[in-house]
Amino acid sequence: MAHKDAREFVFPVNELFMQIDSFGQKSGSGGKLKSFRLVIDRVDRYSLFCIIQTLTSLHLPYMVIKEDKVPLIYIEEKSEKQLNQVVLELEKYDIKSKIVEVWL
Repeated sequence: MAHKDAREFVFPVNELFMQIDSFGQKSGSGGKLKSFRLVIDRVDRYSLFCIIQTLTSLHLPYMVIKEDKVPLIYIEEKSEKQLNQVVLELEKYDIKSKIVEVWL
């Protein structure tokens, strides 16, 4: 009884609390973060699946934002060699792509 939870009720599910920061950028820093956007020639489920699998297999941090039915794919990577590797890997799946520098 001494360690009784202060809540008067318990939800019948597990609660999960998350804090998501944009590629490690702390909130309130005010500065923009240099990142890279992956521009692709086609947008379908299979292509998106291949892109996500490729980025995951290369251990690259990425973020996918769906905007007007077109996903925007941002990659945080400083190595130009790794970024070029993504483009080469996607060519194996007949996905034409390029990397564009952006500031978020």
